[in-house]
Amino acid sequence: MTQIPDSAITFIKEYYEIYDKNRQDIYKYYRETSTMVWNGDSKQGLQAIAQFLIALPKTSHNIETIDSHPVQTTGLLLHVTGTVSYRGAVANAFSQSFMIGSDMGHFIAYDNFRLTTDKASY
Repeated sequence: MTQIPDSAITFIKEYYEIYDKNRQDIYKYYRETSTMVWNGDSKQGLQAIAQFLIALPKTSHNIETIDSHPVQTTGLLLHVTGTVSYRGAVANAFSQSFMIGSDMGHFIAYDNFRLTTDKASY
């Protein structure tokens, strides 16, 4: 069994707390070189990603699993599953993968989010 680094757990807890409670600060996790795919919709760069995420309805995430894998010497691959509720509605299952870069501080290089509940809505 692989031990998940404390830094990965801290990162995930902080990311989803900001996402749910202070989403206007979500930009701190991305760079101009970051790429995000959200349910098949691709966004490139800090501004586009932040604007897209800020425009989403209010959320509440419940994290169920976190997996991590180091990537060479420059990053960490994280995979998260759980549920997310939009506007207090019924929770939808989701899966999200992050490639965390470590040059110039930790940031999300790649972010891939997918609602996995049939007929999920937000």
